[in-house]
Amino acid sequence: MNSCEEFKGIRNKMKADGQDWANHIARYCSCNAQIQAVLEFEERLDIEKMKKAVRLSVDAEPVLGCSFVEDPEEAYWERLKDIDSVEWCMLEETEDSADAVHKFITSTLEPELYQLQVRIIRSHEKDTLCVKINHACCDGGGIKEYLQVLADIYNHLCTDESYMPEVNNNCRGDTAKVYRKLGIADPRMAYNPQLAALKPNWVFPYNEGKPDKLKTAVRKIEKDQFNTISAYARENGATINDMILTAFYRTMFDMLLPEALQPMEIYVSVDLRRYLPQRKAAGICNLSGVVNARVERKEGETFSATLRRVSTVMNNLKRSNPGVHSAASMDLLRTMKYKDAAEALMKIRKRIEDSGKSSPILSNIGGIAQYPFRFGGSTVTDAYIITPAMYSPSFMLGASTYHNNLTLCVSYYEPSIHMGDIEKFMDILQNQLSSL
Repeated sequence: MNSCEEFKGIRNKMKADGQDWANHIARYCSCNAQIQAVLEFEERLDIEKMKKAVRLSVDAEPVLGCSFVEDPEEAYWERLKDIDSVEWCMLEETEDSADAVHKFITSTLEPELYQLQVRIIRSHEKDTLCVKINHACCDGGGIKEYLQVLADIYNHLCTDESYMPEVNNNCRGDTAKVYRKLGIADPRMAYNPQLAALKPNWVFPYNEGKPDKLKTAVRKIEKDQFNTISAYARENGATINDMILTAFYRTMFDMLLPEALQPMEIYVSVDLRRYLPQRKAAGICNLSGVVNARVERKEGETFSATLRRVSTVMNNLKRSNPGVHSAASMDLLRTMKYKDAAEALMKIRKRIEDSGKSSPILSNIGGIAQYPFRFGGSTVTDAYIITPAMYSPSFMLGASTYHNNLTLCVSYYEPSIHMGDIEKFMDILQNQLSSL
C-alpha cells in the first residue's frame, strides 16, 4: 500500500511544538522519552486486521509516520520516505506472556527511525497488545487518544476491509487553543515566575554513574481495594489523585526522613486537555503541564491528616489554571533557535545533576478508556500505562486506571537506582493505599 497514492493531503513536513522540542531534547539528558500502553484481551485479536489498523493509524495521525529533524534554527517533523518498509506491528507467540511483555517494555524505541512500535504477544491464555510511542510526539493523554484511534480503525476494518480513515493534519498547536479558551493573548502572559519550582531539597536514593539496564516495577491495586480507596477519597472530599499523591509523600517521608516542617516539592502532571471541549485535543500531541505541590513532613501524622493537607494544597493550585504556567515556559522555547533551546535545557539539567537533588514527579494518566473497551469482538480486560524512565537524580511515579483497577509503575535504570530501593518504595506505597 502506497500511502502517498491512497492518502491525499498528508504533509511532508509538520511543525514541532515547544513541548515536542523539550521532550526530544530530554532523551539526551533526562529520560528515555518513551510512553507505553499494555492491553490484555479475553478473546483473540485478528492479527492481520491489527497490523493493517496500525499501519493505517500512521497515516491517520501523520506525526507517527515522521522523524524529528533537528534543524539548528527550527526543528520540525518530516514524513518518512520509506514508510511502507517499516514493520509497525509484530506478532510474538510465547508460553510466558509476562516475560515477553517485560522484555518489550524494557526495550528501547529508536526515534531516529520511527515514533511508534506495536507488539501483539500471544500465549495459550490470552492476547496482549503493547504500544510504545516516543514522548516527543505525544504525552500520556496522547497515547490514550492513540488507543482510541487504533480501536476505531480496527473496528471499522472488522465490518469493512476497505476502510480508510481520514488524515488528521491538525494535531499540533493545541496549546494555542488552551490559551484562547482562557483568554490568554500571549504565552508570555501565562508564564508566572512565582509559580516556578523551588530549589530541589530531596532526591530518591541513587548512585553516581550512567544509566545502563532499563527496569520497570509495576504494582496493582485491584478493584475491591480501589473501590475502598475511592470511597475513602469521597468521604474526605479528596480525589484519587490526592490519594496517590498523599501515599507518594508519605512513602518518601518514610524512606528519606526529610527535616520536619520543611516544604518538600513534588511535581504533579496536568493534562491540559481539561481546558478543551470534551477534554479532547485535535489529535495525537503533547499537551501537558505540571503544578508544584509543597507539603511538609509531620511526625506521627495519620494518612487522613496528610490527605487533608495535600488536598488543600492541590485545591489551591487548581484555582490558577493549573499546568498552564509550565506549558507556557515550553512554548517560549519556540521563540528561540532550536540549538539555543537545546543548550538552555541541557544547562538546566547540568545544574540538577551537579546539585544531586531533584524533586520527584507524579504522572497520573488517569482513566485509559471506559469499560468495556473493545477491539472488534475482543474486550480489553486490563490496561495500564508505563511512564518514561527518568535518569537519576530525577524520579517519576506513574499511575493509570482501567475498569476500577489502579496500576502504579516506576521505570528506572540500574545501577543508578537499586532494585531493592524501588521494591521498598513500591511496598510502602502500596501498603499506604491498601491499609486504609
